[in-house]
Amino acid sequence: MEYAELMNEFMSAVKQNYGEKVLIQFEDFANHNAFDLLAKYSPTHLVFNDDIQGTASVVLAGLISALKLVGESLADHRFLFLGAGEAGTGIAELIALEISKQTRAPLEEARKKIWLVDSKGRIVKSQLNSLQHWLKPIILALSNPTSKSECTTEQAYTWSEGCAIFASGSQFGPVEYNWKVYVSGQSNNAYIFPGLGLGLIISGAIRVHDDMLLAASEALAAQITLEHIEKGLIYPPFTNIRKCWCTCVCTLSVFGLYVNDVLGSL
Repeated sequence: MEYAELMNEFMSAVKQNYGEKVLIQFEDFANHNAFDLLAKYSPTHLVFNDDIQGTASVVLAGLISALKLVGESLADHRFLFLGAGEAGTGIAELIALEISKQTRAPLEEARKKIWLVDSKGRIVKSQLNSLQHWLKPIILALSNPTSKSECTTEQAYTWSEGCAIFASGSQFGPVEYNWKVYVSGQSNNAYIFPGLGLGLIISGAIRVHDDMLLAASEALAAQITLEHIEKGLIYPPFTNIRKCWCTCVCTLSVFGLYVNDVLGSL
């Protein structure tokens, strides 16, 4: 009770002192609080949780980029998550929103393409034959640091016999498999949150809408060039990160101004 009262007092004071357009970033809240706080304050404040929304936007961008390598649409794939914490559930929901947007299917229908399992979940031997259809598995090992990663670059390319499309939360070095050198990308929130934050401020947004997160993901995915694709990369090099931010800022600024105009005309 005291925790909720403290948060409510803080949120009210920030808005009262700095106005409705102040951007509040929720960082490193416990799972059982993070979603509740985001759900409670997102309708009334300009709030953003990087652990949930930033991670989800970056991962979705990587998946959109990976589709250029594997073909088909997002809705044609199935998604399996190990763990259902802030990051996993946030990513899953944003993927479902993008599928729903692309196919115009109900959100509940889009969610059926996503599976979340805990440490006891497993893929049994009877499923191995059906898995042969997925010749280019997209593997995102997001846990940090590298010692906590779900798998390494070497494991991903070795186990998939060089067929995997791989990115990780922490950067791994290049690996060699079957006389070929593989360089993996890094799925890092830094691609999104600086540009997202500045875009929200420039546009004068007063709320963070799901469509803004989708727009940020699509803007990041659009930075992938044919050269990147040929190397198997699904994120731009970190040396291009300022350009990624600028693209995100421009996209979010235009989107935010449009939303403000629509809301202002109601």
